[in-house]
Amino acid sequence: MSQVENVINSNLEMIATIKTELKNRQFDQAAQLFIDNNLSFEEFIKVEDLNDEDFVQLASKLIQKSL
Repeated sequence: MSQVENVINSNLEMIATIKTELKNRQFDQAAQLFIDNNLSFEEFIKVEDLNDEDFVQLASKLIQKSL
């Protein structure tokens, strides 16, 4: 497996973990995992269909943590 494939697989695993946190309504933890793993918001949005409320909650936490 190439280095690029390893990074993609690692990101997909982390996104799955973040999805679990979101499913459990743990927006703060999801945002922290997102930041700690340097995932782009665009990358996550392409993979996960968030409803409007969850999108706002996650975006809010990401903004708070990035300030």
